[in-house]
Amino acid sequence: MSKPRKIRRLMGIRFGGKPLPHGYSTGMAPQPDGVRRINNQCVEIECFRNASLAISAPFIGCAISFGIAFFGAMVAILPGPIDLDETLSFLFASSLPFLFAVALYFLEGAHRSRGTFIRVHRGTRQVYYVANRRKRLQVFEWDKIEAMAGFIPAPSAGGGYAQFNPLYLIGVDYTMNPPTEVCMMCNNGGGNDARSAMPLWEYLQLFMAFGPDGLPPPAPIPPRLSRRDTAWKPLRDWWSEKRTGLRAPVGRWLLPLKLPLWGIGLMFWYLPNCLGEYLQYNVPYTAFPKENDELCGFAEPTPKRKPVIRVNGEIIDP
Repeated sequence: MSKPRKIRRLMGIRFGGKPLPHGYSTGMAPQPDGVRRINNQCVEIECFRNASLAISAPFIGCAISFGIAFFGAMVAILPGPIDLDETLSFLFASSLPFLFAVALYFLEGAHRSRGTFIRVHRGTRQVYYVANRRKRLQVFEWDKIEAMAGFIPAPSAGGGYAQFNPLYLIGVDYTMNPPTEVCMMCNNGGGNDARSAMPLWEYLQLFMAFGPDGLPPPAPIPPRLSRRDTAWKPLRDWWSEKRTGLRAPVGRWLLPLKLPLWGIGLMFWYLPNCLGEYLQYNVPYTAFPKENDELCGFAEPTPKRKPVIRVNGEIIDP
């Protein structure tokens, strides 16, 4: 009789988490928090890692704005004209955040991949996952998945810490040697306690039991625009919102007070997001195998080839 192989466990991943057993209601209303798309057989979930990769490119724009603001402040507060050495020193100090942001962008691999997804298939009762920037499809049995409301502490700007509670789906990959636990972290938002993961877990359990009928659908995936339109969309949305507020008399009266806040928002949020959208336009998500796309019903339709008609050697429109 062969001796069972020892499973390599993920150390510390369960610290502070809350187990969510199969077959028991969480008492929370199901919400598609983190769900990207769904059909009759499969639900696709964003990974927690996607959110951190999404801010890498805008962080470059934020660093540029910070550098400009720092250089302008140093020039403004110094009495008298500044010499060449001071100018070079300020320029070097102002460029450090930009260099750090660019290095972080490439080290995180945000220039190669936007992230990956988790697929839960109702028919096969399996969970499919391709780790970020990898090619090997990992398959887990849904009924053996260990679910947990995770706990990720993060330093807070105001002191202390904030916490994230993504839904953990922990399975064992028996094709690895030794068999190894794999933790798939879902990109659910929610509050700052374990309840933020419960609506998504309730959603997945109801989907596996009864299908998508009666479940709230996720937000539709926006259509792909041109690179220019995609890059300027955050700024257009911002201006549309502000223009709506200015139509009210109160909004026009408060305009002098709002302008400084608008300027800060533009420099450190909206324009960096425009730059991020421009940089990430052609960066893909980690792809699943085509066979899995077809199995899960997420295969892109093959574009029909336009027939070429020639008359006396000249191409004419059909």
